[in-house]
Amino acid sequence: MSTTYELLATSRSLLDMVETQGGVLTVEAETVLQDFITKSEDKLHACLAVIRRCEAEAEMLRAEEKRMAERRKAFELTEERVRDLAAHLLEAREQLGEEPKVKTAHYTAWLAESESVVGPEDITDWPAEWTRTKVEPDKVAAKAALKAGAAAHGFAITKKRSVRFR
Repeated sequence: MSTTYELLATSRSLLDMVETQGGVLTVEAETVLQDFITKSEDKLHACLAVIRRCEAEAEMLRAEEKRMAERRKAFELTEERVRDLAAHLLEAREQLGEEPKVKTAHYTAWLAESESVVGPEDITDWPAEWTRTKVEPDKVAAKAALKAGAAAHGFAITKKRSVRFR
């Protein structure tokens, strides 16, 4: 089987052959064309097989990512529960009149205090100076405006061709 690059080179040389003959398809060029069509169909079939395999692999990896994320979340929840239990143990020591700190040859554990802000769930209830706004381009709106005839320096709609298989 010819490589894709060989087939592309054949198509360029075929175009050159037809162009040098003034646009006339000679018997030799027709033979090359028929061979190109047959081989390119085989190559496209091989490309389709690779595409389908890649799609299947990507789907399998998406499922694996989801499974791994669920597993990670389970470990994070377990870590949080065990940290809470450890904090309760230190609080119990404190309630019994002991220091809420344990120091051994392997570790040191103590109760530390931290601060965090608690506020309304609804972001609109927060003062404006305490909120952040993420600015990002709206390509859908830009495309609609450009198609409607709006002119903006540095903006244009580009077209891209891609292969589709059914």
